[in-house]
Amino acid sequence: MKARYKIIIVADHDTASLMSAKSLLSGEIYDVLAVPSGKTLLLLLENVTPDMILLDIEMPDIGAHEITKALKSSGKTNNIPIILLSTGPDPGPEERWMGMGAVDCLIKPLTRELLEKRIETHIYP
Repeated sequence: MKARYKIIIVADHDTASLMSAKSLLSGEIYDVLAVPSGKTLLLLLENVTPDMILLDIEMPDIGAHEITKALKSSGKTNNIPIILLSTGPDPGPEERWMGMGAVDCLIKPLTRELLEKRIETHIYP
């Protein structure tokens, strides 16, 4: 059975995508924290340890590559599953990101059903 109130951080520079992901997940199971930049994500992680991070691949201030690398190299954050969010179906970047430590990659726009299934797969093994 799913535990209530899993914390998920959504990091996306696009406000519409950010609010869409937050809206899809907010409710009885997940507390969703939405952040608009990589810098804000890293600052938030100093005080919050989420159960999962949804990270847009195209973050403008600190790239997803640098964010993922930093998270996977820290003992505090290296076990947090990261699902990358992309706007295109190009498998090249997906393979590269998965090799860096992301557990999954989803193409936007997101749907509630797919997003919930992917999250369940990685935080309720």
